[in-house]
Amino acid sequence: MYAHIVTTLLCLGALQNEPVYDPAVRAALWQLMGETRYGFAETEEALFIVREGGRLSFVRWPSVKLPHHARWEGAWPRGVVAIAHTHPNWLPQPSQLDVRTSLGRNVPVYVVTRTRIVKTRGGATQAVFEGDWRP
Repeated sequence: MYAHIVTTLLCLGALQNEPVYDPAVRAALWQLMGETRYGFAETEEALFIVREGGRLSFVRWPSVKLPHHARWEGAWPRGVVAIAHTHPNWLPQPSQLDVRTSLGRNVPVYVVTRTRIVKTRGGATQAVFEGDWRP
């Protein structure tokens, strides 16, 4: 019984630190996917996940409508806790640029495809969702 309680508490702590487990975050990511024909387009869409006063919000990046490209210019918004962006379904892993961005800015970068959400943090890559993750 004690082990079950400890495991549950540890999982709850992990959920608090993983913003893509939040239904509002997944809804925002699903909207990004819709703008890329659910991963069948070659273009990418991106957003910052921002923590404001204990709750999460989003700052969309401007669409550049170029294949395999998302770009933010200027200062980052305050409270950025992560970057999330789409990839085509056939490219579910973070790119080297994604890894460098995560390392250089000390934030996780989530790569979102129709059936996977993968995170890079400090060079390590981890599948956060596999299968149907829509909200």
